[in-house]
Amino acid sequence: MKIKSLLLVFGLALLTQGIALANVDVINLEDHKEGIISLDDATATHTALTKQQKKEAKQLARKQKRTERKMAKLQKFMASEKGQKMLGGLDDPVDKWFWYWLIAWGAALLLNIIFWVAAGTGAAFFSGGWVIIALLSTLLWIGGLVALILWLVKKFA
Repeated sequence: MKIKSLLLVFGLALLTQGIALANVDVINLEDHKEGIISLDDATATHTALTKQQKKEAKQLARKQKRTERKMAKLQKFMASEKGQKMLGGLDDPVDKWFWYWLIAWGAALLLNIIFWVAAGTGAAFFSGGWVIIALLSTLLWIGGLVALILWLVKKFA
């Protein structure tokens, strides 16, 4: 019964989205000679920007340029040989334990969240599937801890 209700709500959400998009006024610019009507004329009327709005727009443009420069530097660093050595990877015999640790703890955290959300919704708490998820999560936590210890020993010993 719950699945039918969920599918009904999901279907109605998709349907209303399509209806909302269908109510947009469409102006065909191809039917008019060039220069008579433009896209700016077809859209909502423009209002003059206040001094504060102009200042905010300039600040946002500067922030965007700064962010783009930082991203370009980061991409350049990651592509460089030094960046590749620092990041390691699964091929590196030492840093692979670091990645195993992150992946294991990330998966364990995800499984824990799924388990406790399901437990909070009143699902059959100790049924077979949920116990398996809880045990798998615990094993991932332990495996991640072992990988963390191995990485620390190999990296700093």
